[in-house]
Amino acid sequence: MTKPPVIAVPNQLEWDDVTALWLRKVPTPRWPGLVGEAAERLATEGGRSFTLWLHPWVIGQPHRIRYLSDAIARLLAIPRIWYANAAEIAEAARRSWNSRA
Repeated sequence: MTKPPVIAVPNQLEWDDVTALWLRKVPTPRWPGLVGEAAERLATEGGRSFTLWLHPWVIGQPHRIRYLSDAIARLLAIPRIWYANAAEIAEAARRSWNSRA
């Protein structure tokens, strides 16, 4: 059996918490809207991937955690989306690879 390929989960920097909040200095109350609008648009247009990379030292701070909750609530309201972490995505990719081998 051949080895499966290396699996890379893309990081979409536009709404990554470090890029948006730390580097671009987007006001934290605006961040859930950016995340929600992007995911809703992608879902409407048939997008296949929306990744949201989070870093505890940024979005996990006490004064920002409510905005993370707001963003997640907005994402959970989008129908027909598979919510998975990177490990679950990698496992699905491996299963897909193995089914073709």
